[in-house]
Amino acid sequence: MHTRCGKDHLSSLLLTINISVLGLHSLLEHTDPRYAEIRLPVGVRHHFLQHFEALTTYMYSETWERLMDFIRSGLDIGPYDVRKC
Repeated sequence: MHTRCGKDHLSSLLLTINISVLGLHSLLEHTDPRYAEIRLPVGVRHHFLQHFEALTTYMYSETWERLMDFIRSGLDIGPYDVRKC
């Protein structure tokens, strides 16, 4: 067995992870209205993930719904839209 065996399979593993993440985000866009609503003003997924990483690094949220509501309130979207008032 080669010592390169891990390196030979690393690219396949990373590709599998990336495809899985893409599938998860696509699923969320179609099944979670809060997530879909947030993605529009934030833009590309990379920016959303930066926001998400920062929030989850410094803040604990009991549920996914509470985290999504917190983000929506910060972006003034959904029921937190200040233009509706």
